[in-house]
Amino acid sequence: MDCPNCKSAMETQSFDRHLAGEVAVDLCFPCHLIWFDSAESLQLAPAGVLELFKQIHRHEKSERRPLSTQFGCPRCNRRLRRTEDMSKGGRFRYFRCGKDHGRLTPFFDFLREKQFVRALTSGEIARV
Repeated sequence: MDCPNCKSAMETQSFDRHLAGEVAVDLCFPCHLIWFDSAESLQLAPAGVLELFKQIHRHEKSERRPLSTQFGCPRCNRRLRRTEDMSKGGRFRYFRCGKDHGRLTPFFDFLREKQFVRALTSGEIARV
């Protein structure tokens, strides 16, 4: 699959799935983006999430390409819709296909979604 941002080939890696099996996820390390087919992010087992965190960390100092403001779905080429959602860690964003082919998630927002990083509370901001 080609990266919706830079059009280079994405790297496919497999991670542990809840209950059994694996989830194949497409990653573009230079763009810091992850493509999840429909509901794959929710199917990751805790060990799979941790391994994906490790992969993100291993590439944190790699080349960083600027992100476009618009992306096309790598499956149908329709424009991806910017979407915001909430987790316990706060708001996170991703870009989803209107035909439910999947979603494109920046690395940082995946870390937020999985509660690895979070926004500071107003009390924490006041103390800083």
